[in-house]
Amino acid sequence: MRIDNVSAVVSGAGSGLGRATVAALSAGGACVFGLDIDVSNAPELDNVTYVKADVTKEDEVRRALGMATDTGPVRVVVNCAGIG
Repeated sequence: MRIDNVSAVVSGAGSGLGRATVAALSAGGACVFGLDIDVSNAPELDNVTYVKADVTKEDEVRRALGMATDTGPVRVVVNCAGIG
């Protein structure tokens, strides 16, 4: 699948599987928007914008999706948000 020049949104991007997904999508050329409640320790990567957002709050998700669509068509959405 070609993901260069498209926007991708990943929830739970601050750690674990979400962080790995952000890195893989970025390496593939996508413009990634990583959502998480805490993005303070997220690594700086090319083509990645971290957005502090709680996925249980619709307005915060809408704001992040708006940011993503402003840069290109959103073709990839991955949900890795969750708590144990």
